[in-house]
Amino acid sequence: MGGQEVKPPRGILVAHRTQYAAYLGLGAVILALVSLADQTPFRRFLGSLDPRLVVVAVLLVNAAALGYLLTTGAFSIYRRTGYRGWLLFAALAGGFGAVVIAADAIIIFPRETNVFFPQSLLFYPVMAMLVEAAWHGVPMSLLVLLLSRFRGVNIRRSSWFLVPLVALTDPVFQVIDMVAVTPWGATLFVGVHVYLINLVEMILFRGHSFIAAFAFRLFYYLIWHVIWGYVRLTVLF
Repeated sequence: MGGQEVKPPRGILVAHRTQYAAYLGLGAVILALVSLADQTPFRRFLGSLDPRLVVVAVLLVNAAALGYLLTTGAFSIYRRTGYRGWLLFAALAGGFGAVVIAADAIIIFPRETNVFFPQSLLFYPVMAMLVEAAWHGVPMSLLVLLLSRFRGVNIRRSSWFLVPLVALTDPVFQVIDMVAVTPWGATLFVGVHVYLINLVEMILFRGHSFIAAFAFRLFYYLIWHVIWGYVRLTVLF
């Protein structure tokens, strides 16, 4: 009858005030960026929806998802990170960035892959948050909630088995978007490359914090979409 229930402790807002404060601060920055950004690049992903309203909705839903995950004791929104941690996130992102830049020299991805600088500085942090929330934070919370219904399940241990599963959401979406219009070799590369990126992010999310995963993606976007994006749009096209 019923499974393991994860019940929030009393005063959870107080107990996790640093966690929520970090998320609130990050959310405020993202809202400011999307308000300043040109709305046109978002239409490729959001259609006619107002990006500002989408960001507000996603941030709120993700706040609830992360709040639930906090109650399990297995996840964090924010965890103090020394400079070595940030260097590690940047180095990991740099490795993936180097691989995709090398691939771009061979495949030459479409021009619309990147947003022009300086709008890219506003666009990509917003997209990084939308991806982390919609493809990682919310799905993980739903799967953990499902697991918690089974009696005797250890959420701390079992949630690790969800990491490779949740990492599939983003690459599957990208492959579906590409498969009909892109050569199979490029599609295969993107599928594998993006899955490995998401796998690293999910390991960081489960093992460190949501903001660590977000930071890793932001570093990757800075290398691939902002810096190399400026170079490739100037040189290749």
